[in-house]
Amino acid sequence: MKTIFVMMLTLLMGVTALGKTKKELQATDWNSFEAAMQEAEREDRKTGWSYIASGALVTIGGLVGASSSADSQSKLIYGLSQGFGVAAIGYGTAKLSYGNEYNSFYDSIQGTELSLEQKNSLVSLYMENERAKREMIRKINIATHAAIGVLNLYSASREPDKDAKTALQFLAAVNFAFALSYTF
Repeated sequence: MKTIFVMMLTLLMGVTALGKTKKELQATDWNSFEAAMQEAEREDRKTGWSYIASGALVTIGGLVGASSSADSQSKLIYGLSQGFGVAAIGYGTAKLSYGNEYNSFYDSIQGTELSLEQKNSLVSLYMENERAKREMIRKINIATHAAIGVLNLYSASREPDKDAKTALQFLAAVNFAFALSYTF
């Protein structure tokens, strides 16, 4: 049971990190978009270094734990932790290198000789399209996590092993929580 708990905790930490949604910029014209991008750049640097630092700690902890454990189940958990750690390092590096999904548009517009009116028009249209796309993605995420939760509950209802049933119920709860989080 202890192993199941550790496995679920590790899974929850990893899924929580991966399940975070991207922040939507609130801009209607070029000046507000440029100011938001400058703030986003500072936040991306902070986020990138945070993921790299925490990922390094988790990876090192997983390596130390795996080498000091004789239990194969514990080694599996430490191996999963190492994977999450390396993924966090990669994500942090990407944040430092690329920033966010608005950077390409921002860099393209910033490098032109368009008038402020033209930039305002482009930003307005782009942000309108982004809002529509994000709303569709939000609905897809709600449906996806709800469906996974239902499948986990169904599997749990048919599972005779108590520990496996508990793990499946936990996964269902995590996915229902994700589905709920996308409604806000």
